Amino acid sequence: MRVHRVRVRTLAVLLVGLATVAGCAGGLELLVTPTSVRVYPSLVTAAPGEVVNFSVRLYSIIGTRIPSLDEICAWTLSPLGDLPPGADVQGELDPKSAGVVTNTGLFEASPVVQAGKYRVGAVRAEIYGTFGSLSSHAFVVVDGNLDENAPSVQVFPQDAEVSAGGSLPFVTVAKDRESGRVTSTEGAVWSLTEGEGTLDAASGLYTAGGSAQEEVRVSVEAPSGRVATSYLSVVEGAPGAAESLSLLPSEALKVPIGRSQRYLAWATDRNGAFVPQTDAVWLVEGGIGAVTVLGDGTAEFIAHAAGRGTLSVTSGSRTASCDIVAVIPGA
Repeated sequence: MRVHRVRVRTLAVLLVGLATVAGCAGGLELLVTPTSVRVYPSLVTAAPGEVVNFSVRLYSIIGTRIPSLDEICAWTLSPLGDLPPGADVQGELDPKSAGVVTNTGLFEASPVVQAGKYRVGAVRAEIYGTFGSLSSHAFVVVDGNLDENAPSVQVFPQDAEVSAGGSLPFVTVAKDRESGRVTSTEGAVWSLTEGEGTLDAASGLYTAGGSAQEEVRVSVEAPSGRVATSYLSVVEGAPGAAESLSLLPSEALKVPIGRSQRYLAWATDRNGAFVPQTDAVWLVEGGIGAVTVLGDGTAEFIAHAAGRGTLSVTSGSRTASCDIVAVIPGA
């Protein structure tokens, strides 16, 4: 099942006109009323006994995210008979339940999935509020061959917009589940699992086609066997001037000496569409390492010395930064 969110800017213009006719209060209510929901993460590969926390995000009719307030969310889990797109797991399908999910979205994978087998489930969230009810689901694959302590993997950005014909680079973070240190994603494979366009299998650079698309989904499979996904929308028209700038990933990371981590200068225009920052200036402070600009709005940090430092990116009058801890081998 696909849950669509309307992204076309002409619809926003139409709604503004409706708001003018209906009155400011009625128009504002229309723009902040949820019309769709998504479950995150959208696809998870889990080891037997592993715990995963799912969450929901609400969106208005023009695709803007709406903060969750007093809604009630009911979670259910149902088995599936086949692997979802983006999941490439070896072995035999076990048709039994993949696990259990609580009323807070906390999923616990079945601890008895055997090596050579896997179980698949759909984690469904149904939201109830004054607007009525909305529902969506995500997928979980419990892989009996996956080590519970295998490094996790995340994809950035999540839920992005890119202009038709434009490009958007994705970056990943893989972390050791016990120490929290960044691990290598060398050899990770990217794939386009829904929608049109092209995606470089090695770098994760997505290039959109010439027309708008409501939903595109990309996946990456890390060397650990973990799979992570992200959604994006392709919108009409060239992006405007950048009105925000941040770094992705933005959290403080532990990067072992000799290890590298890729970052994205994440800039968006007033409508939320990605604005490439190919001329951004990158800087590492604290003497912990160096940064190499990759030319597609991304840069690669490599840790040279133990300590705490800061990575920053500047474009025009805007600067974004994040903390990095470089840890000695074995620490």
